[in-house]
Amino acid sequence: MIELNYILLFLAIASPLAVLAGALRGAAPSSWRFAAILVLSITGIAWLLIRKDAGYIGGGAWFVLLFLPSIGLRRVTELSSVHQY
Repeated sequence: MIELNYILLFLAIASPLAVLAGALRGAAPSSWRFAAILVLSITGIAWLLIRKDAGYIGGGAWFVLLFLPSIGLRRVTELSSVHQY
């Protein structure tokens, strides 16, 4: 069975790379590119320094810097579409 650490490590690498790939096509604003680069940097540094916990650290950075803002942006878009400010 795959450990949670490796799943989070994959998520913390694959998701920011997808954001950066979308940024190359012009689909993502610069703030999302910065957040993706920051998550990749944090994950890479954690991999170099604390390899056994790198997935947890990268997953936490992904959750705070990419996941929560995207959920919040989606919720704001939903509320503004029905004029509930």
